Amino acid sequence: MDIITEGISPHIKNERTFVNKHRSKKTNTHELAPLQDASYLVRRIGEVTKLTREQVVDRLRAESRQLGLNVRKAFESRGLTRYQWSEEMSEFYDDTDAFLFETVIWNRTVTKQAIRSWVETFLTQTLPKKAKILTFGDGLGFDSLYLALAGHQVDYFEVSQRGIQFAKGLFKDYQGDVNVLTSSDQVLPGQYDAVVCLDVLEHIPEPSNIVAFLAGALREEGYFLVHAPFWFLSPAVVTHLRENRRFSGDVRRLYRPHGLHAVDSALFWNPIALQKRTDGSPPKLSIGHRAQLFFGASVLWWGRFWSTPYVPFASLMTKPSDWPDLDTV
Repeated sequence: MDIITEGISPHIKNERTFVNKHRSKKTNTHELAPLQDASYLVRRIGEVTKLTREQVVDRLRAESRQLGLNVRKAFESRGLTRYQWSEEMSEFYDDTDAFLFETVIWNRTVTKQAIRSWVETFLTQTLPKKAKILTFGDGLGFDSLYLALAGHQVDYFEVSQRGIQFAKGLFKDYQGDVNVLTSSDQVLPGQYDAVVCLDVLEHIPEPSNIVAFLAGALREEGYFLVHAPFWFLSPAVVTHLRENRRFSGDVRRLYRPHGLHAVDSALFWNPIALQKRTDGSPPKLSIGHRAQLFFGASVLWWGRFWSTPYVPFASLMTKPSDWPDLDTV
């Protein structure tokens, strides 16, 4: 089998310079060098999955035309029910390689780049330069690498073995000083300045349990940064759970019981930042921040009952970026 064996891309040596050069620019295209390097990504996915170069390229190309395609095809081939948790879905997460392709393409979208940029900007402006950060459920590790190269002390936690394998290689190849946690027992109470949890909670039954766990890992007045499109149910995201739509636009039921108070957000809570204040005292917010949070909550509230009006907008916002270099691999 033609397993990919190309050498490491020359982009790697210039990664720190690349990030530092672009951090100060006000743009939503804060991109990581590995996400620009099709040859590197194809090689790494091949190493993790044992697929040939041609197979990896074909599946990435299909995913770049329709985000979520690999997961949907693998999901339907097992006869699983969309938007509904089951033991079979848990096994699907463990067994499938489809999320590797989806995660790479999702991280190349303008929307995900903007989320990653917003998170890094918020943390850099709010916390010390070497803040201690936990990235929970970071999949292939792109967010962890980005924050580490921005100067933060990052712990990466993921349950997918293929994701962990990919991330370890990514951190090594791109000189990202990231600590890979191998057990949730290593997440100790009160040790983090910030927890970053992006695109995880909408997949998990009873997400309030995870929120409680992660809130416990924060120090007092630490920050929880989360992106969770609970409202988003469509064939592109068959593993989002219908039962979690009740949390769309909701701070009071999902976050407040665990001492987390909303303090800032990007448009439509993509993402939202919450501060841990266990004494119950609400943080003092500017009128602008209050308006931004209220507007996001008002729009997302309707998603608890009806996803259809949101889907065209979501499809536009998650449209994969052009990737002409993929055809040259």
